[in-house]
Amino acid sequence: MKILKMVALLFLSMMLFGCDNSKQAEPNKAGSEAVQSDASKSDSNKADNNKLDDDTIQSYFSELKRQLPMRVSSTTQLVDLTIGNNVVDYKYVVTGKKKNFSLSKVQKMTSDNLKNKYCENRDPDLVKLRNSFPNGINHHYYFKDEDKELFSVHLVPSDCDTK
Repeated sequence: MKILKMVALLFLSMMLFGCDNSKQAEPNKAGSEAVQSDASKSDSNKADNNKLDDDTIQSYFSELKRQLPMRVSSTTQLVDLTIGNNVVDYKYVVTGKKKNFSLSKVQKMTSDNLKNKYCENRDPDLVKLRNSFPNGINHHYYFKDEDKELFSVHLVPSDCDTK
């Protein structure tokens, strides 16, 4: 439930790259091959411990999806989410009045808030969630009853390196 709450918070305000640097061991270096293999397993276990398993991810997002649409602010609703290719796509509908909407200001404020929340390291569950999607997350915003996207915010774990 804690992760579900963090996912919901991620909607409200919205590094690890797997890299196999090990080389193929040469036949005459059997001893170093064993050491490299142990080191690779250790690194792999650390990476796995910093991510959520697939069943947990599916469970949390399925539960969240059942709660949609979800109001995330006075003028914004989360209406859909999809997972694929190591990325999460969120679809929001803005229900406010179009004449009161300053696209550049809202986009900047939303982008900054989402990045701050996405890159927050205080909650280990949020860090695990971020690391579980190396291709990041996409937030897509639309006006109510319009199919044209207003703007989108794409965040990847490496964005947190430039916070």
